[in-house]
Amino acid sequence: MRHRRFGKTDLELSEITFGAMRFVPGLHQKNDLEAGKAALEAALANGVTTIHSSYEYGTRYALGEVLAKHAGSARLQHIIKATVPDYDDDRFIPEKFRDMVETALRELHAERIDIVQHLQRGVDKGIIYDERGDPARIEAMPTVNAALRETFDKLRDEGKVGYLCTFPHTPAFAEAAIESGAFDGMVAFFNLAETEMVPFFDAMRERGMGYVTMRPYCQGLLTDKWKDPSKLPAGDPRLGPDLAHIRERFQRLQAEIGSEVDSWTSLAVKFALADPLFPSVIVGMNTVEQVETAIAAADGDYPDPAFIRRVHGINTKR
Repeated sequence: MRHRRFGKTDLELSEITFGAMRFVPGLHQKNDLEAGKAALEAALANGVTTIHSSYEYGTRYALGEVLAKHAGSARLQHIIKATVPDYDDDRFIPEKFRDMVETALRELHAERIDIVQHLQRGVDKGIIYDERGDPARIEAMPTVNAALRETFDKLRDEGKVGYLCTFPHTPAFAEAAIESGAFDGMVAFFNLAETEMVPFFDAMRERGMGYVTMRPYCQGLLTDKWKDPSKLPAGDPRLGPDLAHIRERFQRLQAEIGSEVDSWTSLAVKFALADPLFPSVIVGMNTVEQVETAIAAADGDYPDPAFIRRVHGINTKR
C-alpha cells in the first residue's frame, strides 16, 4: 500500500481510505457484522492506515471493537465528518463541534483526528446538494468560518486534530471555501461521472491544498456489475432521479472510451488517484473481496491528469 502526502502538509495517507458508511449494519444498510469487521481487519493487514467515519453512519460501535486492538497505533490516520451547523442549527455551535471530535477520539481509540471534514448545512434537506442552497450557505460562510477556525485551532493546540477540510455540496460553495482560506483542502465527491471540481484544481495546488476523494463507485453504478443500469432490480433507489445524471454520463463514457477500459471497477479507483492532488480515495467496503479489489486497483498504474480533463470534457458535453 502506497502512502501520499496531503497537500503541502506533513500528513501521509494510505492511497485507499477505509470508508465506514456501509461496512456493518448501521443507519444505511443491513450488512453482515462479522463480514464487515473482517473487511476492516483485512484492510489494516494490507497496509490501509486511513479510516473515514461519521457519527451519522451508526457504524462507530463496530469500528471501535476492531480498532481497540490497534489503540495507540501511530500508523493510523482518521478522517471524520463534522456537520455544524446541521439542518436544525441556526448557527455554528462550538460545543457541538468539540463534542463530535472528542466523541470520535473515544470511540475510535485514537490519539488524534488527522482531518476533520466539515459540512456546513444550514439549509433544508431538499436543496442540500442544489445550487438553490448556495446563497444562504455562502452568505453565512464568513461568520461560520470564523467560529469554526477559532474552535478548530483550540482543538489543534490541544493535539486533538490536525487539518480542516471542507465538504462542498456544490461547485459555487467549493470556490467560496477555497477563496476563504479557512481550509487545508477538501474531502469531497469525485469520480468518473462527478468531475465538477476539476476547474478548482489549479487554485488548490497553488494554495498547497489536498483533495481526498469520495464515492469512486457512486453506489456501484460506476462498476462492471452495474454498468448497464437496466439490469438493476426494479425499484432499486439507484434508478431514481437523483442519480439520473450519473447514469447518463456513465453511458456516454462507455460509448466514447469504453474500448480503452478493461475494468470500470478498477478504473474507478485509479481515476480517483490519477492526480497528485489526490492523496487518497475513500472506498466504502464491507467484505474482504471488496477490500482486495480496491487494493489491487491501487497499484500505482494510474491515468495521467490529461485523462481526467478528457473525462471531464465528456461529462460536460451538452
